[in-house]
Amino acid sequence: MKFNFKNINLKKLFDNDQFVRILSLVVAVFLWMFTVNAVDSDSTLTVHNVPVEVNVEESALGSMGLDTINGRDYKANVTIRGERNVIGGVEPEDIQVYAVLSNLSGPGNYDIRLEARDRNGMGFTIKSVEPNTVKMQFDRLVTKKLPVQVELTGVSIPDGYLLESESVNPREVTVTGPEADMLRVYRCVVKAEVNRELSKTETIRTKIELQDQDGKVVESKYINLDTSTAEVTIPVLKKKEVPVKVEFLNVPPEFPLDELQYTYSQETIEIAGPEEDIDNLSEIHLGYIDMKELGESGAYPFDVELPSGFINVENIETVVVEFEDHNLTTKNFIIRNITVINEPVNYDITVATRSISGVKMVGRKSVLGSMSAQDIVAEIDVSDREITSGQIKVPVRIYAPTKGLVWASGSYEAIITIKEK
Repeated sequence: MKFNFKNINLKKLFDNDQFVRILSLVVAVFLWMFTVNAVDSDSTLTVHNVPVEVNVEESALGSMGLDTINGRDYKANVTIRGERNVIGGVEPEDIQVYAVLSNLSGPGNYDIRLEARDRNGMGFTIKSVEPNTVKMQFDRLVTKKLPVQVELTGVSIPDGYLLESESVNPREVTVTGPEADMLRVYRCVVKAEVNRELSKTETIRTKIELQDQDGKVVESKYINLDTSTAEVTIPVLKKKEVPVKVEFLNVPPEFPLDELQYTYSQETIEIAGPEEDIDNLSEIHLGYIDMKELGESGAYPFDVELPSGFINVENIETVVVEFEDHNLTTKNFIIRNITVINEPVNYDITVATRSISGVKMVGRKSVLGSMSAQDIVAEIDVSDREITSGQIKVPVRIYAPTKGLVWASGSYEAIITIKEK
């Protein structure tokens, strides 16, 4: 079907408001596109907050070991020119603003020129950079490790307490800054002002400051510390006089331990510790004395060991426990009556050893003088061992029941024969 333009009535079309509006819009769009693309296709745009790059390493300054002290955070506004359809999509990362570092001779403060370029080759040109110069300082960066010193003031403690040397954490800091500034840094200090009485350990967090050789604070916004604060611990311990005590192993049945006479070279020791812990400490345990190794006299040294967190105020490192009773003596016996106790029901156990000679008994003279071997018990307890058929050597416990302060000194053994029923 052919369209016949002769049948179109232009007068009627232009009398149609809707047709006129559509036609006006089409003409306006055409005229705009013509103006943009044919009349003036170039335009300008200002891109804000473009970071300034300072490439010291590739300049002469880098070979001198210098670095920028204050130029890493600069930003610039860059005006660019180009076709509208190009510059309309430009972002700050598409522009490289860099510091021109040529003709710099060494450390110091300089007015540095800034230049810019099309980083990604998008097709725009640089019209201006604002600011076009910035002030920069260049110097060698120096790093030091300094011990942290504590200046503690205003601490008092009540009677009966002990103030130990304070500690600090961290014990050293790493300080980095321009060489010119770092030459002034002599020491690192934390000041802890308490101004009150302390009865327990306290920790204070306080600012670290750098000082010169005259004790004046070194102020520089270009010096950096790996930490700006430190914790100062002020140990305050409560003192207490605590008795020492020794305990005994292999004590015979019904033995009157309270009648055994011995002395301590130091009956009490002054110690110090955290208040809440030392109040619960009633004695210092020295160790054990085996009755099998105890004769009528002897001296037994013990190292003084305190719980963690306690200190020995008097620095008494050893206490000697001494036995010397002139009423005690020794006497040797031959024991022939050896018995087995706690014998299992499915085994027969007999003692192959007929007698144990040279059994040394220690006790009061008045008792040992009238004692005989029949007053002594020799027992083999098999409840604490695995029972198998055959002959084995086992320990024998020897004691004198009802005889009071009497005990066997030494270790004794016998051979038993075990048969399964």
